[in-house]
Amino acid sequence: MPCVLVTPRPAAGVSLRDGGALTGVAPTVLALLGLPHPPAMTGSSLLVGQAGTGRVLLLILDGWGIGDGGPGDLIAQAHTPAVDGLLATCPHTRLQAAGPAVGMPPGTVGNSEAGHLHIGAGRLVPADRVRIDQALADGSFYDNEAFRWAMQGAKRAGARLHLLGIVSFYSSHGSVDHLLALLEMARREGVPEVYVHAMLGRRGERPESGAIYIEQVEREAERLGVGQVVSVLGRFWSLDREGHWDRIAKTYRLLVDGEGQTIW
Repeated sequence: MPCVLVTPRPAAGVSLRDGGALTGVAPTVLALLGLPHPPAMTGSSLLVGQAGTGRVLLLILDGWGIGDGGPGDLIAQAHTPAVDGLLATCPHTRLQAAGPAVGMPPGTVGNSEAGHLHIGAGRLVPADRVRIDQALADGSFYDNEAFRWAMQGAKRAGARLHLLGIVSFYSSHGSVDHLLALLEMARREGVPEVYVHAMLGRRGERPESGAIYIEQVEREAERLGVGQVVSVLGRFWSLDREGHWDRIAKTYRLLVDGEGQTIW
């Protein structure tokens, strides 16, 4: 994304360094105010030279990114004389705003949550999905106290363990690989019965994706000898944000009363 420094009057010798990321915004603001940034703020100021102003107005243009300039790059195709004028006359640079630079997996686009978090924190804050992936890589996932508490409790009581969440190759919260890891952990812990309640339909996925994910989960459950998919529901119903009670009620009746359409 572009980052432009606009000063009340031209500041000789002041520029913005290249190679920065959103984590450099907060340290830059503090530097402009003449304030030190705290040790926890590990990002570095983007300023080259002195430009203390005493007052700062930070404007965030959500979604204003730098693309490939092709026909799908709407900002590049638009008429933007104001921003073009700033870029032509003011110190500016490009900041990384996606992937590992904002705590997300490699190759993933940025979003408002990751963007605002890193602008404000001034340091790298790994997304939950990244932290879980790291825990899987080093094996600490299987020592998670909360998971072990739930699984060992179910085993002691001879009770059923229910796993509920979005089943998708990727969402901002996790991936289907995390569910498969929970099934593996349940096998290791000797949990007798494990039931999976799947929510499908991440934005942007193909209609057939849900069936592919469910097949993947069922295949792994069969291989492990643990787990069974017992309910499948679209996130349109289960994660409604628009106050439609009929959607939430349908989810409630499915999960609590087992009311739904039997398909096998």
